[in-house]
Amino acid sequence: MLVRPSSQLEELHPKLFDAFAAAARTLDRAETEEDLAQAALSGRRLLEKTADYLFPPQSIDWNGRKVGKAQYKNRLWAYVERTLLASRGADLTALDRLGKEANRLLNYSMLGYTPTQLVKKSSLPFGTC
Repeated sequence: MLVRPSSQLEELHPKLFDAFAAAARTLDRAETEEDLAQAALSGRRLLEKTADYLFPPQSIDWNGRKVGKAQYKNRLWAYVERTLLASRGADLTALDRLGKEANRLLNYSMLGYTPTQLVKKSSLPFGTC
């Protein structure tokens, strides 16, 4: 069953909503390995658009990381890091741990693992971060 993305997301950023809706539709209709590969591609596009919104590409490195158009994962890290630095009492040690886990799971998803397999491969308890 396809869950319609929140209308609040649509109002906040229509392009993110479109990417999220496309990824959800593709995953909902997936029946073959090729369908799942297309869903993974839609998911990657969603992450790229999210990074574009939260931390637009820059020509200057952010804390030693390239944050150009192609480095969407680095830009997501940079956004989280910038947000943590701006928050009083934030646990900055969590950044490295969460970022590494996110990269690891993203790499698995690029290899075609299903969401259930990704949850089993995670070293973090889902829903507790």
